[in-house]
Amino acid sequence: MRAIEIKSDSKSLQVLKNIDFVLRTKSPKSVLITADYPEENHANLADSIARQLNAVYGSKIYILDLAKEQSSVDFDLSDAQAANIYIDELSKHNDFIFVIHNVNKNIKNTTLPEFNLDSALIVRSKKSIGLNRSRYITNLLKDADIEVLGLVENRD
Repeated sequence: MRAIEIKSDSKSLQVLKNIDFVLRTKSPKSVLITADYPEENHANLADSIARQLNAVYGSKIYILDLAKEQSSVDFDLSDAQAANIYIDELSKHNDFIFVIHNVNKNIKNTTLPEFNLDSALIVRSKKSIGLNRSRYITNLLKDADIEVLGLVENRD
């Protein structure tokens, strides 16, 4: 996984400051990091944001990558009850849990995780910005009443 660095220019630092502010004021424990299109680099951006929040603000963030994590935990993450217990345990030892959403190439086959999520951050890139773009994942979040903390533009 190639890390995307949040540059130290004033605009990038402002984004980091805004994310920190939202996380502190809304106090979510589990934050879904997602995108409306596959290959938006939302996993790489989440990793970079987590590392930068740790470096600048001392935030301890656990990253749960749903595309990779199924093979590294000893239970099925699609079991909502077991996943909620797991998230609860993680939240006792971390400030936040970033849950990397597995966005399928066939977007209509993408579903939200079955376990409890407090909020979401949506990553957008050039291919997903614009008035006539599909917002399938955003609509799923609205239907599930999951609060969207913000949109992050990934320019890589």
